[in-house]
Amino acid sequence: GYIELLGITRPDAEMDPGMQADQASLHGGAGSRTFGLHSAGLDQAQAAMKAQGLPVTPIFTAPTNDPDGQGLGKPPRWRLFAFEKPVLASNLFFIDYAAPRADPASVADDKAARQHPNGTKSLSAVWLLSADAAADKAGLEKLGVTGAVPVKVPQVGAKGYCVAVGPNALLTLQPDGPGVAADALREGGPQVLAVSLGVADLDVAKRRVERGYEQSLEGYQGVSGASFLAPTRADLGMLIEFHAQTGKG
Repeated sequence: GYIELLGITRPDAEMDPGMQADQASLHGGAGSRTFGLHSAGLDQAQAAMKAQGLPVTPIFTAPTNDPDGQGLGKPPRWRLFAFEKPVLASNLFFIDYAAPRADPASVADDKAARQHPNGTKSLSAVWLLSADAAADKAGLEKLGVTGAVPVKVPQVGAKGYCVAVGPNALLTLQPDGPGVAADALREGGPQVLAVSLGVADLDVAKRRVERGYEQSLEGYQGVSGASFLAPTRADLGMLIEFHAQTGKG
C-alpha cells in the first residue's frame, strides 16, 4: 500500500469530479476523503459489481505518455474504476498495476522509495469515519468484503468494525462519545480519519515522531498491538498510527 500526497499548486488546477468533490468537502484544508483497494482481477471485479447493480464507472487507465510508464506498446502503469454514486461514506476506487520495470535503476529506485527514516515497513490499515459504521460495514459486504468484527478505539473515542482485506485491514468507525472522532466528524463530515503504519522498531519510530512534534506521546495496545498515535491531524488532516510490524507485513 501507499499514501499519495497531492497539493494544489495553482488556482486554475484541472481536477476530475472526484477531486472536485474532495476539495468541496475539505474547504481548502488538508485531509482525505478517498481511498483505494488493489484488485488483481479488476475486470472481473467490475463486472461482478455491475451485475449486482452497483454504479461502477468505466475502467480508466494511465495516459500513454505517462512519464513513469513503460512506453508505447506496453500495458498502462495502472487501471482503475470507481463509482458514479457513493457506496460508502468515503469515496472508494479499485485499482490494478502493471508489472514494474525490471531494469536495475528502476529496481533500485523502488527499493529506495520503500525505506523511511522512521522504519516504516507497511501501510496496514485505513480508518474510515462516518456517522454510521454499520452502514459502511454493509456497504463493504455488498462489495464482497466480509468478515468484519466489532472493535473499539478509545484513543480517538470511536467504535465500529474491523475487516481484513488481504494482509491489511479496513476500520469502519463512528464516534463513541466525545473525542477526536466526534470532533473530526462534526468539523469535516465522513472522512479517512487515520491510517496505520507498521514499523520495524516502535521505540525508534516513537522517539523520532516525538522529536519532530516536540511532545511526548503515549503508547497503547490497539487493534494492531503495541501502537502510538502521531499528532498529525492539524497538518495532514488525518492521524497516523504507528504500530510494531508483525510477520504478516
